[in-house]
Amino acid sequence: MKKFSFLICPNAIPCADFSQFINAASKTRLKDISVRPAWIPFDGIEKTDLRLSCIGNYGNFADKALQEELYTVMETAEKYNIPLINIASDPNINTADQRSSADFFRDAAACAKEKNLVFTMETYGVMTRTAEECLRLVDRVNHEWFQICYDTANVWRFAPEFKTGEDLTNDFRKLKGMIGHMHLKDFEPETKTITVLGKGEVDFPAIFSLLEDWGFDGIIGLDLETTRACKINTVAAHEEELKLSLEYLESLNVIK
Repeated sequence: MKKFSFLICPNAIPCADFSQFINAASKTRLKDISVRPAWIPFDGIEKTDLRLSCIGNYGNFADKALQEELYTVMETAEKYNIPLINIASDPNINTADQRSSADFFRDAAACAKEKNLVFTMETYGVMTRTAEECLRLVDRVNHEWFQICYDTANVWRFAPEFKTGEDLTNDFRKLKGMIGHMHLKDFEPETKTITVLGKGEVDFPAIFSLLEDWGFDGIIGLDLETTRACKINTVAAHEEELKLSLEYLESLNVIK
């Protein structure tokens, strides 16, 4: 099995501030992290061996203020040599705003291309509920630089018609050539809970096999936010769930 690069997303270890997050992330073997715009200017990162590898932005991108914020995020990414911008849309965005957002994404993708930033849209809600919605969005945006960030639990959360891991794998298979980033979560459909990797129904060996076949060389984010850790709501609980998920990935021999 091919080995991949992984990063820790803020949702894997929800923290009060950036300093707390980098302290928690530094305890793992992973060196890449995803950051939030609210944490700019990323004070303290220079004292660690962590790499800023992704910056995320979320909301209704039909909103002009959020559009301007995304351009500012891109400038920040360029300044800090952050190679990846990942966005997620409001999951309940109305049809008119969906169209406006897609048209904006075309301009944003052009900006990302100029700055040589990977630009991805996360599967989160109505615009990217399944591969079919992703394909329609990619077609409307119609820009080579616009790609999908496939979140293995978000898709299942918003597509209750998925019953098995095979359903999810077959959905993912439709997006060959369109995946610029990944978010890993495991999901237990019967209880509708996010779990430690390897404890739910997502067929990760099949997902990694497809990524290998496709020659995927991007960064894979651990975006865990497991139901158990969120219920306990302590940094220690999230750190423990992350540790168990990393042990599972180690068992698959997929971490570089």
